[in-house]
Parts: sequence; C-alpha cells; structure tokens
Amino acid sequence: MKIIMKRSISLIVVVLLILISLSACSKNDTAPNPENKEVSLENKQQESKGKTNRNYLFLVRKDRKYGLYNPESGWLVEPEYEYIGPFSEERAVVKKDDRYGYIDKSGRLVIDVIFDFAQDFSEGLAAVRFNGKYGYIDKDGNFVIEPQYEHAGSFSEGVAKVEPPNELWSYISKDGKTVLETDYALVGDFHDGLAYVQVSYTYGYIDKRGKMVIEPKTPGYTQDLPPYDFSEGFGIMKIEKEDDTIVRVFVDKNGEILGGLEFNIAYPFSEGLAYADGGYIDQTGRYVLTEADLPPDSRFSRGGKLFFELKRYEEAVKVYEKLVSRNPDDLNYRYKLACAYGLNNEQEKSIEILEDINKKTPGMLYIVKKLGHAYDQRKDFRKARAYFNYAIRLDPNDTLIRSRLEEYSKYLSYLGY
Repeated sequence: MKIIMKRSISLIVVVLLILISLSACSKNDTAPNPENKEVSLENKQQESKGKTNRNYLFLVRKDRKYGLYNPESGWLVEPEYEYIGPFSEERAVVKKDDRYGYIDKSGRLVIDVIFDFAQDFSEGLAAVRFNGKYGYIDKDGNFVIEPQYEHAGSFSEGVAKVEPPNELWSYISKDGKTVLETDYALVGDFHDGLAYVQVSYTYGYIDKRGKMVIEPKTPGYTQDLPPYDFSEGFGIMKIEKEDDTIVRVFVDKNGEILGGLEFNIAYPFSEGLAYADGGYIDQTGRYVLTEADLPPDSRFSRGGKLFFELKRYEEAVKVYEKLVSRNPDDLNYRYKLACAYGLNNEQEKSIEILEDINKKTPGMLYIVKKLGHAYDQRKDFRKARAYFNYAIRLDPNDTLIRSRLEEYSKYLSYLGY
C-alpha cells in the first residue's frame, strides 16, 4: 500500500522584525511587534551536533500554529501545524487538522497528513495508526507491515513490540514475523539487549529469548510504574523497602545495584552521566556534579536547558559556568553561558564571551547577530549597527537584518550619528 503525496508546501519567508536575532535563547531579544502577533519560542531542535551550532532550528508558535525557524536562513516551515515533533532519521512528525504526516529537513511534506497517529522513525520504519490499526511505513510512506495491531512501538535493536487484537504483547522483526511471544500485559522496548516487562504489579527485565534475567524487585507493591529502559548498561527500578518507603536504584545487566546506592529521583545515563537526587553521578555511582555545585532544589534531567525553559536564568548561569569550567574549549557551552548571562541581565559578561568567540572563530553568522543584539540591549546602537552590517556581508539575503538596519539608519541619523 503506497501513500500518495497530495500536496506540497510553499515556504514563504515572512518579514517579522521580532525574529531578527532569534537564537538558542530568547527573553527580551526582540524588536517591537507592530502587529502584536503571538510569537513564542517553545523548543529547539538541532540538526547537527557540531560545535558551531550552525543548524539550530527553533520550534516557533504563532497564532496557535507551529513552524520551524532557522536564525541564519529564516523560516523553514511556516506556522501551519498543530504539532511538529523532533527530527528522527531525517523525518519529523507533523499534525494538521487532527491528522499526522511527516516533513523532511527541507521542510517539505514528504508523507501526507492522513494518519490517525504517527510515531518517530526508528531503524528505517515508523509505527502509524491508520483506520484504527497500527502498521509500519518506510520513509517514502509505503506500508512495509500492514495495519493490524491494537498498539505498536518503535523498532529498537531490530525488533518492535506489538499488541495483536485480543492477545498479549509480542515482538516482531522488520518483515512482520513474530520473533517472541510473551505472557505480559505490558512490555518495553529492547535496549542493551533487555526490555522491561510487567509481572503482576511489578517489573523485571527479559532478554530477546524471553528469559527473565532481572527479577522484579518490588513484590506485592501495587502502585509501581514501568522502569526506565536500559541505557549505557544500566536500568532504573523502584524498590519497596521493609519500612514501606520507595526508592529508585540503578541495576546492571546482572541485576546488581550500582554501588548499593538508593535515590528518590533518578534518570537514565546519557553520555556517561545520570541525574540522581539533585546532581549527576558517573557509572561508578560517584557524584561529579553535586547539589553543592548546582542550585538548591534543582530537579532537571538535561542540565541548564530546563532552566532556560523555566526562565530561571540565574540557575542556568550556574550550570553553564560549571560546564564551561570543565570544558573551556566547548563552543556550545560558552555560547549557552553567554545567552544565560544576557538573559540574567549581565550584558557585559555576555558580550565578553561573544567577542572572544568572534575573535577566535570569526565569521559565524549566529554569533555576529547575537553580538548585534547584545549591543542593542546595552543601547550601544553604533556597535549594534556595525555588527548587523557585518552580518549582512556574511548573508546579503537576510531581509530581516536589512529591515533592522533601516531602523538604525533612521534612528542614528536623527541623533546625528
């Protein structure tokens, strides 16, 4: 079954002064909005993890619709969707008129919005619900596994969990063949060769043969929640202790508890670190960032990013100062620290970092734009104009900056500059 593309998207660059210097952080860095339209920064997506961050995309909401904006090139996707998900394997889920489809990284609608629901692509396939049943499509929108399941998960390590009608969960291969039947009412995806399963009201982990390799740790506990998938050699389980308190522990593939340590809050390992009770631990259980290093009551899983979203800029500053001290040459951390300083009304510190970056790695458009805006916030309009002129030399087609420069020319001419 092939899904036929019904229409294409025409991408129009809208001249909105409010988006002139939109970058990885935003607070008051906007020009006046004469039309008083709602434009808010909801999230950001990164197409490339290169240190220059040239490919940042921002999920922007306008008039209750979402679009994608690139600070260097403008609108990639005009705000027209009810939802835009993160890119996964060159595709992102979009929702329009209560139907789901996919766009590619050019912003083009490549799989039409015809599905009841759609999941991210994983290992070349995506689970979609069509006419009430789940099946799997490829990146061209062709059904590789026809819709037939009540529920379905993403492919991970070559298999995906599915729930056939009136049956318990099973795992299938990419050709749709059942490779493992289970007796469990709830199962997870396979990661590091293991998947969690629900046993009565408790959870354990099975391998790909269906063997229980980590027994449930909470016998009789009736309010347990699914544990996290294994990540970097460790899963997270909840344990009910003899005094009826509930704790979370990291377990390895042998079911051994990491360091015998217990936590109230714990999140999976990522790049060698895991958040636990207000700080980050390494894979020996040793804290490398503690509550003494971080702001009190910090409950975040991705460092300073959450503080940006919560507009807790002073705390974001503390996190990125720590990260920069440990990684002084990391351009991404230094840029984020500059953003945090700016949003925390510490413009001089922000400018100092941005000027140093521009001196060492000149010609990065997003840094030049941010410097123009930083000087604008400091009301040093001549320097702001100089940096925006520099930005125009880097990108002569940036109509948003040109509009800004026209405003500067009028204003500075009026002041006699």
